[in-house]
Amino acid sequence: MFAIKRTSAIMGVLFGYAIFKEEGLRERLTGVVGMVVGVLFITVF
Repeated sequence: MFAIKRTSAIMGVLFGYAIFKEEGLRERLTGVVGMVVGVLFITVF
């Protein structure tokens, strides 16, 4: 369940780009990946 919850932010950015043609995909993905890595870091340590 947590794995799905963590990837929902990434999927939201990708769907926003694919469906609504949002700009700034690289910046958004960089931010989302940073947040997910931060959550993993906090969870593990």
